[in-house]
Amino acid sequence: MESQDWQQKERSNTARRKSAGERRQEKVGKPNQYWEKFRSILHATENRCDALALALAMPRQETPGRKFHTNLLWFLQDFTVPKESNLEERSLYLELIRRFDAAGELKPGMKCQVEKALQAHFAGAH
Repeated sequence: MESQDWQQKERSNTARRKSAGERRQEKVGKPNQYWEKFRSILHATENRCDALALALAMPRQETPGRKFHTNLLWFLQDFTVPKESNLEERSLYLELIRRFDAAGELKPGMKCQVEKALQAHFAGAH
């Protein structure tokens, strides 16, 4: 009886090894999961201070999703569009700049200037 209990316990403690396909799917899914979380936080951000805090909360260098933080940090430095940013990131930056303007955090004319730059990047991406 003890032998059977021990064998059952060993089987339950031994995790099933994932197939190559499962590992590949998991690897592909991680950046997407990270992006969804990052996107939702950035979408809810109302001011430059919170956006900067999000940008600076970047994960380790080898972690998927770090690029979203570095792109946001680049954008927040002087509102230039990071070359590595994707269209969805740029859309969020456009929304963000509008929220900053509505909160009175931009110099006069800055919103229009940044919007033009972002829209030029949208046009160039098609």
